[in-house]
Amino acid sequence: MDPPCQGLLVGRLERRAWFDDVKGDGTFNRYELHIGLEPDRIDIADLEVELEEWANGGELTNSRRLLLGDLDLGSRAGLKRVVVSLPTLGRGLAHEARLYDRDGVLLDRTQRSKLAERIIARGRVVAPDGSSATTTFTAGEHVTVGVAERLERLDQLERDYRELLERGLETRIIRDRQTALDVIAGHLQAAAREIWILDPYFGRSPDDWTVLQNVTAPVRVLTGRDAKRPPAMMHNVRVRKWIGAQRNPLFHDRFYLWEGGGLTVGTSPSGFGNRDARIDRLRSVEADGWRALFSQYWNSTDFADV
Repeated sequence: MDPPCQGLLVGRLERRAWFDDVKGDGTFNRYELHIGLEPDRIDIADLEVELEEWANGGELTNSRRLLLGDLDLGSRAGLKRVVVSLPTLGRGLAHEARLYDRDGVLLDRTQRSKLAERIIARGRVVAPDGSSATTTFTAGEHVTVGVAERLERLDQLERDYRELLERGLETRIIRDRQTALDVIAGHLQAAAREIWILDPYFGRSPDDWTVLQNVTAPVRVLTGRDAKRPPAMMHNVRVRKWIGAQRNPLFHDRFYLWEGGGLTVGTSPSGFGNRDARIDRLRSVEADGWRALFSQYWNSTDFADV
């Protein structure tokens, strides 16, 4: 008989974000996903949630997947908890939720379960003389939902999801200067590691440095030949400008990059409010591709320290 195989199994357990809790809102119109995360390892804007609703016969009645970066999340620097309240089809359904990162990696999931609609408690009360009586307490009620009501709720669900996404447009379609500055600064302050900026016009105006005022992580900037030095108090910022033979550097678009993610932005900070612009998050693979180009440019003799 051959001896049993021997060896060492080496693995890694990664926990960047997870479900702390799931619950209803008390009206059966919303399902609340309580999400915990490690802000040094992932940004809430890089998470996706998926909610499925199942009928009694095991039929899938609703499935929605939502990128949290498409929502208005407010200030996120150091955020460790968030509650995402999603529209539902109402009573009588089982729910199952999944949590993904922006690249589609499954981080956590919940068991399929129903919300409690009615609780019945029975108890026995014993008097001092030994006599007893049974009493029943009921909280909530069980309501049967018909097809017409379910279809009406489906129409409302479509409107509710669209409203969620439309509110988030204010952080991506930029028309107001202060909103743009707040959005960019929020993304950069939430980035825990070094930030790399590719922008052929960054630093020509003193206003460009505004987005970096409260950023403590190291920052490197590659920009065009007209860039000025960063403010003296920004000791964490290094800048190299284009000195090549052509008038402008080889990159055109504007990027804010960090390990595992980044942004693409339609204009330099000094242009916010002057022209309509777009801000969008990058998936990690594309961000890594731009960071590789950044490294090539940073070491090129076509750029020089400012």
